[in-house]
Amino acid sequence: MHHPSLGWWVYSALIVWVAERAWRGTWWFYINGIFKQKIPNTPPRNKSLDAVHSRWSSVPNFGLGSSSSLSESPSSYHENGYTAPPIRRYSRIPTMVETLMSPPSTYIPPAGYAHAELMPGKTIRLAVLTPECRAWAPGQHFLLSIPSINKFTSHPFTVGSVCDQQSSNPAGRILIFFIRAKAGWTKTLWDTVVALSVRDKFHCDGETPPQGTYPPDRGVLLRTFVEGPFGSIARTDWIEYSSVLVVAGGSGVSFGLSVLVYLCLCMSGRDSRYLGGPSKPFSRVSRVRFVWLAREFCT
Repeated sequence: MHHPSLGWWVYSALIVWVAERAWRGTWWFYINGIFKQKIPNTPPRNKSLDAVHSRWSSVPNFGLGSSSSLSESPSSYHENGYTAPPIRRYSRIPTMVETLMSPPSTYIPPAGYAHAELMPGKTIRLAVLTPECRAWAPGQHFLLSIPSINKFTSHPFTVGSVCDQQSSNPAGRILIFFIRAKAGWTKTLWDTVVALSVRDKFHCDGETPPQGTYPPDRGVLLRTFVEGPFGSIARTDWIEYSSVLVVAGGSGVSFGLSVLVYLCLCMSGRDSRYLGGPSKPFSRVSRVRFVWLAREFCT
């Protein structure tokens, strides 16, 4: 304004910045389904889900605690003829042995929510299902915003799952994050999940999951917004090489895990372009070595 001969440089940069903000904002509204009608999470009854619950209910206690420590309560959700199986929830923080004995969770959270589970080593497994799907490449990261933790900040975390665009169910586009509680935002997240688990609640006060949503067998639901994906790692052509060595340390296993799963799927004959990678007629990978360095097994 005070030096018109150089002002066009400033205005050009401002226009580019506004356009970039508008582009990211449009994608944020789209992927989080802000203006989309919520769909209840009431899938039809299936044998695989019942098998998971039957396996979990048949696990012996092995003296891990009294029967009151693991409370089993029948579900009262009966939507569209679907009857959710009995729910076994923790009234305290699970021990390492209990966590390792538990079968892998196959729970699919409602769109727009994250399923948070406590894991050994003060780690939280966060499974997020976005209302709209956007493909990501192995090793990329997303910005997570959880209003119940902080309404005004978001934090970047590497996604540990692979985007399977050919999957016939929402499980193929679930974002999985492994978050280690340290200080600040991650510590608040851990404390919130612990408090809800101890109170035997599966969602935060003030948050109402879509009607018909049945609670998970363990863990809690958190309203979550995501932005991304980000990261130039998307340009890496992993299947161009015959041998791949992946080295990860601590919670950085999220990066290595997504690459490992992607390579294994490509080696099995899957088309890489439907897994977030480049379009290739075939994969040259014949051997994958995965090294994970950890200072401690559990705290």
